[in-house]
Amino acid sequence: MPDGSGPLNLGHRLCGRIQTFDPGIVGWTMIRGVGIDIADIGRDVVAAMAPKVFAAQRDLRFESFGDTAAIGHPEAIFRIYRNLIDNALSHAPGVTPIDVSAGPGPQLTVRDYGPGIAEVDLPHVFDRFWRKDRRSSTGAGLGLGIVQRLTEAHGGTVSVENATGGGASFRVRLEV
Repeated sequence: MPDGSGPLNLGHRLCGRIQTFDPGIVGWTMIRGVGIDIADIGRDVVAAMAPKVFAAQRDLRFESFGDTAAIGHPEAIFRIYRNLIDNALSHAPGVTPIDVSAGPGPQLTVRDYGPGIAEVDLPHVFDRFWRKDRRSSTGAGLGLGIVQRLTEAHGGTVSVENATGGGASFRVRLEV
């Protein structure tokens, strides 16, 4: 029985990511959302990703601050969280923790404690297929592009900065 890590599975995952990224394929430019609580979705993502994170001997911490109501599509917000956490798992070293938060207001943040992002690379991290080092990366360079595309489809913004004390901090702001 296949283990799900072969070329066929990789191709299937890439097709799914490209469909998410390319509005011409999925047929929408703005997501018509419903009232959601991004903290509830964040807790669900953290719970769903816990086995993967713990297998990597990492700590995934979640915190909620104040009202976290927003307008959005729950599956898309789930994917935003998941892609940001996957990115932190891939780029922060060793046993460093990953902090996930919701709020205050309609925003979410994922912070790692890795080396951060070189200033010259910051403008490119959301570019489709961009990877800092194509030789050592296992990803296709689509995850952060998908985050940006889904955020913009919600009428929101996504930003990244190097965090005080090391690491990268990604923030997604949505509409209320």
